[in-house]
Amino acid sequence: IEAHYPAGGLGSLIAECIAENNINCRLLRCAVPVVPRGVSGTQGYMNKYFGISGESIAERIMKEVIAQ
Repeated sequence: IEAHYPAGGLGSLIAECIAENNINCRLLRCAVPVVPRGVSGTQGYMNKYFGISGESIAERIMKEVIAQ
């Protein structure tokens, strides 16, 4: 989980480690998709708004697991 953009963040580092070490796993990246323009609020509000709250991530994981 990263309160950052997908490119160049922790997810990129983990993806590189997975690829370079031939680790057989799936990476589900959760990050802020776009620059927040005109949106402000508490950390909890912003996390929910951008889909990176605990609840949002749990829902996304369940959808991914069910889809397999």
